[in-house]
Amino acid sequence: MDDQFDWKNLLHFDAMLTPMFITLIYWGLLVLTAITGLALILADLSILGFIMGLFTMLIGAFGARISCEILIVIFKIHENLHTLAGKESSLADQEQSMADQGYSMADQEYSLADNE
Repeated sequence: MDDQFDWKNLLHFDAMLTPMFITLIYWGLLVLTAITGLALILADLSILGFIMGLFTMLIGAFGARISCEILIVIFKIHENLHTLAGKESSLADQEQSMADQGYSMADQEYSLADNE
């Protein structure tokens, strides 16, 4: 993805907006997990309440991290597919220009084999 912000790409869904916010979402989930865990600890001032609060914070932190990483992987796959599609279209353009000049990829492969 380009480092420059372009409204056209954003409005035509060529650029994804969500990856910019995943870090904020992650930190928000961590804060929410910590608040929930502390609320469980303070709601029941026994050893069971402490264990449940600690367990909630631990599992919540891991869950937030894993879910955000999955989102990042999905967006990275999208970027890589977008890049491959661009390369494929440029390769098709090269093949078309070679065909217009009377060459084919098979001719080029045979000439490469003859040179070896």
